[in-house]
Amino acid sequence: EADTLYWLEGMQWIYRSMILYMERYGEAAKKAGLFSCAEACEKLTKGAPKTFLEALQLILFVYNVKAVHEFFPVFF
Repeated sequence: EADTLYWLEGMQWIYRSMILYMERYGEAAKKAGLFSCAEACEKLTKGAPKTFLEALQLILFVYNVKAVHEFFPVFF
């Protein structure tokens, strides 16, 4: 159905946006000398978290996106 296709397309947009956000965050972390954070970000762009640090980093990303959504609901 059309509604399902639109929903799935929206999920793809969100997924791609999260990956791009994690890549940019990782680049900024590397420039700031936060190499373990940068490495965790790089690994998260390729798959599920495998370490506790990666899992915490993923939680931070999800929290940040949710916080932005709640602060600026008009954009979502």
